[in-house]
Amino acid sequence: MNYKKKLWESNTGKSVNIVVLDSGVNINSELYNQVKAGYVVNGSLNAFTVSEGEYGDTIGHGTAIVDILMRNVPDANIYCLKMFDDDLSISIEKFIYSLNFILNHIDCDILHISSGITCLENYDEFYNVCKLISEKGIIIVSAFDNDGSISYPAAFPFVIGVDKSDNPNLKISEYEWVDNNVINIRASNSFHRVKWCTPPNTIVRGTSFSSAYISGYVAKIISSGLSDIKDIKEYLRSSSKFVFPSSHVENKRNISGDIKNINKAIVFPFNKEIHSIARFVDTLPFELTGFYDVKYNGNIGRTISSILQCEVDHKIMNYEIINWDDNFDTVILGHCKELSKIINFDLLSYMIEMCKKHHKKVYTFDDISSYISTLDEEYHDLFMFPYISEEHLIKNRFGKMRRISKPVLGIWGTSSRQGKFTLQLILRKKFMGSGYQVGQIGTEPSSLLFGFDEVYPMGYNSSVYLQQFDSIQYLNEKMWEIEAGNPDIIIVGSQSGSVPYDTGNILQYPVKQIDFILGTQPDAFVLCVNQFDDINYIIRSIKFLEGITTGKVIALVLFPLKISENNMGFGFRNTPMNYEEIELTKSKFTEQFNIPVYLLGDIEEMDRLFENCVDFFSGPQ
Repeated sequence: MNYKKKLWESNTGKSVNIVVLDSGVNINSELYNQVKAGYVVNGSLNAFTVSEGEYGDTIGHGTAIVDILMRNVPDANIYCLKMFDDDLSISIEKFIYSLNFILNHIDCDILHISSGITCLENYDEFYNVCKLISEKGIIIVSAFDNDGSISYPAAFPFVIGVDKSDNPNLKISEYEWVDNNVINIRASNSFHRVKWCTPPNTIVRGTSFSSAYISGYVAKIISSGLSDIKDIKEYLRSSSKFVFPSSHVENKRNISGDIKNINKAIVFPFNKEIHSIARFVDTLPFELTGFYDVKYNGNIGRTISSILQCEVDHKIMNYEIINWDDNFDTVILGHCKELSKIINFDLLSYMIEMCKKHHKKVYTFDDISSYISTLDEEYHDLFMFPYISEEHLIKNRFGKMRRISKPVLGIWGTSSRQGKFTLQLILRKKFMGSGYQVGQIGTEPSSLLFGFDEVYPMGYNSSVYLQQFDSIQYLNEKMWEIEAGNPDIIIVGSQSGSVPYDTGNILQYPVKQIDFILGTQPDAFVLCVNQFDDINYIIRSIKFLEGITTGKVIALVLFPLKISENNMGFGFRNTPMNYEEIELTKSKFTEQFNIPVYLLGDIEEMDRLFENCVDFFSGPQ
């Protein structure tokens, strides 16, 4: 479509109807009498009403918006719906009621909203009424929140969302276009002299006022003959000062293949990462038909119950006798790198070749993209592995983050190998068993096998290729995608500790863990601890978790092993704690930290921990 350049340069917006949803108009200003009609939303909660002709502004914000519009499109018809009273805060219920009133009672071309909600609990209801307004042919122009976070309705895909630009050279009439389904326009962040209430004139700055210019431009475009939002957006893009092109591939998956197609699987090798699969085999959405290992690990012929003290009676078999003609469809392949070094044989390559030969799918904990790149395309769907890289990032967000409204429970720890993932699976099972809908991000590569929504494999042999701000943004977006599924609670769990034991070596610095906590922002933490942890280190961990977020550590979970000197008189090993040691440690930690302490794996204590979590999120906080 060929557009005339700058339609708005001579157009005055004649006959275009604009509704301004704001704080009304100053009754003492000449603007008041120039408004075509005005309404005010009264009442609270489910007792809202609308009256006509009482839209006097006591704040100044709405007056300024109307002033900018009338200066830019003097021949447009301006309607006001006052929803703010003494300040610019509003309940989501009142916001939704106001939008429904516009939908059902006001015929207009443009709805201008210089406000928004950043933490949206009634997302579906708010989204749906805005969508209905858009489907009616009304163009919604909305400003993003000035604090820099993603806000609604500006972020909705059918809304023209206006943010402020950091380009100091943009003139007040100029803007930048963003190819993004969240941000559409970055308007000039200039100062504006506007009409107000007290004083009657003032100088203002912010997205609220910059977005009013964009609504004026849209009115000029509509008055010139365009009405479809796609055409309007295309014109706005073509007339922008600069375009930020999108390089994001929509719905780019962070795992190759489709994990939902697993029906029957075998597992190899029987190492630490596989233990949780064995312990919680009853929670897997597919059938496990065999566990395999190498003979050098000493597990061949033993039952899983004898190794892990659980009720799984599968016998571990030698991988060399796998019957590849059996009816299993998938091999779950744990980390093989260290084991391959020990036996001087590339187990990963061997298993991949055997799966390819017998047309079996593979879910591997390691990034095998280098292997897949050498295969014919017909084999690519056989191989599944989690990885996260820059191609999964949504570009052009300019630092904007989403605020998560669902409760978030974080499982953290003071060290590695203390049952954090086991605890996540225990709590997942208990919440779901009690009828709660659970959203979840796991940092173990096996997380997706248990039905978690997302995996962020940042632990051993990590396949996360993001750092710092990119990591935080990626995790924040995944949290929002989980929230969009409307869970009752979101559970997240980290790796190792959160503060360094010592600052003398950079490998002690928990940088990835810090990125993870900033990206997931738990409201409550359960901290896993060891009997041998230094008290001051636990104190530092609690202070850090509660300092870097607004969350609270609500419980400690004790890992039931201690460090003991081995029988030869040198070196140390982990040995089980006896009853007296457990009770003494729990008592000491309870007295020191004044929060409940639970024993990992004890059925009654895990039930009490679950109730503790439910009580916390059911309370006034």
